Amino acid sequence: MKTSDRQPTPGESRELEEPHGRAAGNLREIVLGAQDNLTNTLGVVLGVAIGAGNIHTVAVAGLAASITQSISMGAVVYTSTRAERDLWFHSEAQERREIEEIPDVERQEVREIYQAHGFQGHLLDEAVENVTSDKERWVRIMMTEELGLPAEPPKPALKAGVVTFVAGLVGALIPLIPFALLPLHPATVVCGIVSLIVLFGLGSWKGRVTGRPWWRDGFQFVLVAGLAALAAVGIGALLRVNPGG
Repeated sequence: MKTSDRQPTPGESRELEEPHGRAAGNLREIVLGAQDNLTNTLGVVLGVAIGAGNIHTVAVAGLAASITQSISMGAVVYTSTRAERDLWFHSEAQERREIEEIPDVERQEVREIYQAHGFQGHLLDEAVENVTSDKERWVRIMMTEELGLPAEPPKPALKAGVVTFVAGLVGALIPLIPFALLPLHPATVVCGIVSLIVLFGLGSWKGRVTGRPWWRDGFQFVLVAGLAALAAVGIGALLRVNPGG
């Protein structure tokens, strides 16, 4: 048997189908929390380090920013995901009610949907019959095709909020670690370098999960953070409390 003809084992099949693990299911929350909070905190600590020149001030400002940003972002993701879930379940209940109360109208809507997709004649009749013969399938088609909603409800809002909060807090604390280990000036340099390396890794992971060139997304994350860091450095230098220090 040729190597190219060999069938994958069950274990290999699972690897092919799920190469990125369960974390990929939380891609949106991890990227949103970690990238945003790491970049924001990096800007805060660099700006304060250059503007104030005091490591205690940097620590206080960085911790305050990281914690408040993480809580805020987790709460926003929770409320927005909750709104999406509420809309989804409300729309599903409405479609079920309409299918029960006005099936002819709903059946005509299914016909119009498939006509718009190019179905005609007996193929159109078969498609409509196939959809409307199964109530669950019927509801899903109306949800996706008529309302433009996903076939399944969004993930639980609490889970999305917690994942965003944790990812955001971890990401936000990364720029602060050098200031706990080093004097102000070397900590400032190490903070920028480490933060950009972590962001490159996060972007590369996101690229692999989404099938994009990993290096392109890695550099994209670095570019965004780099611009934010330069802006923070400029503001810190402009508003320096001790210009002669």
